[in-house]
Amino acid sequence: MGRSDEEDMKQEIKEDNIGNQLLRKMGWKGGGLGRDGVGIAEPIKVKEQFSREGLGMDADIQLKKRDLEDVIRNYASSDRQDDLRFSSELTNDERKQIHQISQKYGLRSKSYGQGKQRFLIVSRKVHKEQLIGQLLQEGQVGRYALIKPQVSQ
Repeated sequence: MGRSDEEDMKQEIKEDNIGNQLLRKMGWKGGGLGRDGVGIAEPIKVKEQFSREGLGMDADIQLKKRDLEDVIRNYASSDRQDDLRFSSELTNDERKQIHQISQKYGLRSKSYGQGKQRFLIVSRKVHKEQLIGQLLQEGQVGRYALIKPQVSQ
């Protein structure tokens, strides 16, 4: 706790360290790893991570997540009645992020299709009473249209 990176670099691995003990049981005598001792000699550095992203996540992915959140936040705060449709090229993780962000802003999100054809739509949650009122006034709201029944004589 409270050590700097430099202090961590200087600190040697002690004899009671479980990793050190396991390596020694396998014949390691110090120096680099591997049969000829040419592998890494320094321990892998630990970087504290407080987010839920795992190995392989990088700044590009983080940027995409921010961009996605901006798009969804702007949609949620607008008066737009159309839906947001996201490409079938998204990965499962990207779709999951969109579902989470949509929920955060009170929007509805649903994935459709299978495999490489799978895509995602984000829309506003529609309250039927409000929708019916708007349809009676305007005739069409976003993807909804009022079709009055024909009177037969």
